[in-house]
Amino acid sequence: MLQTLQILPETSMGAMLRDYAAFNEWATKRLIVWLKGKPASIVEAHVNSSFYSLRNTLLHIWATEAHWFSWMVAGRECVNIQQTFDGSLEELYDGVLEQAEVLNEYVQSVDDDTLAAHCHISESYGMTPARPRAQLLLHTLLHSMYHRGQLTSMGHQVGLHDAPMTDYLFFVLLGKHQ
Repeated sequence: MLQTLQILPETSMGAMLRDYAAFNEWATKRLIVWLKGKPASIVEAHVNSSFYSLRNTLLHIWATEAHWFSWMVAGRECVNIQQTFDGSLEELYDGVLEQAEVLNEYVQSVDDDTLAAHCHISESYGMTPARPRAQLLLHTLLHSMYHRGQLTSMGHQVGLHDAPMTDYLFFVLLGKHQ
């Protein structure tokens, strides 16, 4: 009987987090391209959801990624983009996408020991002030994934039924090879 060798992808914690960071950037790009093709009035329309519009939800994704990225890299809080941003929709799209790119580039550049190392964070969150960087990163990536799904659901409320596929397995099987 002929046996075939099956090559499996690396599944270390670092490899998985690097894959998730690449997925985060890929999925964010897909949603931004989709939303850029929609009228601003729809993206800014009031929706019954956490952040009341697609625009505000995008702003929340950007602000949260920037916040946790700052703690992971610089060990301090950054300016709260959600409270200070007053730019155009196009600037928002650029900011969200750039943050996903910067986060991915950072994760691709660090080794597993750096991902496992502890980061000091503010005690105002009610957490111990030091958490593994990998834990903060996973939280950040899952948070963005959650809100990208929310954007799709919010889109349905305003008549957008053509959101792109942003599932992780779709990325693994097709997206990261494009």
